[in-house]
Amino acid sequence: MYSCVSAKKYETLNNRYEYIVRTRVADTTRLSMESERHIQERDSIAIKYNRQVNAYLQLKNDSTTLAQNYYKNKKMLDDLFEKYDQLDKSYKQLSASLSSEDVSIAQNVSQKEKDLLIQEQKVLAQQANNDKLAASLQEREIKMLAFESSMRKMEKSVGDLKKKLEKSVLSSKDTAVTIEQRMTKLAIVFPESYGFASNTTNLSPQGVDLLKKIASILKIQPEYTITPTSLLIQSGGKDMVGEELSKSRIWYVAETLKKEGVTFSRISVSIKYQTAFAEQTKKTEKQPRTPLIEISIQPKLDSVFQMLQAD
Repeated sequence: MYSCVSAKKYETLNNRYEYIVRTRVADTTRLSMESERHIQERDSIAIKYNRQVNAYLQLKNDSTTLAQNYYKNKKMLDDLFEKYDQLDKSYKQLSASLSSEDVSIAQNVSQKEKDLLIQEQKVLAQQANNDKLAASLQEREIKMLAFESSMRKMEKSVGDLKKKLEKSVLSSKDTAVTIEQRMTKLAIVFPESYGFASNTTNLSPQGVDLLKKIASILKIQPEYTITPTSLLIQSGGKDMVGEELSKSRIWYVAETLKKEGVTFSRISVSIKYQTAFAEQTKKTEKQPRTPLIEISIQPKLDSVFQMLQAD
């Protein structure tokens, strides 16, 4: 009788375990597909952003060239006006001294008139070209100023977010956590003491608390995207075990942010491989490697793209 009851309990527990495993596999597959889609979207946006930045740099170079041509043509125009004045003065002098008998002077005056007409046509054509260059230069300068203003506003916004995170995350005396601003991007680096237990996906209590504090700020900042990154330190070659462990850990970070209220569509995960220094390599020869964690935060760039693509 006792063994029969134990077998039923075992079967029930086994069924529950298999259900949990199937659910976990399904969730992991779904999350992996969503992450791949988010990564593709992020890469597409990054390509567009780099293309527009290159266009902006080309625009800036063209504007510099236009400015140089404008001032060069202006100098040429001033020289033409000066020559025109000299010819006009010479013409008036010749006209004043002209007599009916002085045929050679009359011919000279006639030629001077023709020269004056040609010079006048050149001056008008050059002035029209200068006007076009000036208008184009002004339009490009306005566009560059708008782009630079947008980037300054974005950097200020990122700086304000950095202050909020520092106030929440660095409120204790522990200064091991670092928050760096790299222009329009923030990087929160987890120290080793905030990481995972060796060969597990068990994040330290300090790390979990840090994620919750970060999520409490980011969930009310929908204009920012978040990229948790695992820095896998290698002594040489790809270690598939270490890579899989890093993937599991960084997925844990992404899921924790999601559970704490951060919209999952704003999150994409990443793994970077980093070669260890000699002393690190020696240290890790007989010990499992512990990938470090970095969370990158940057504003969505849709508004900047729209501004750059505007005619």
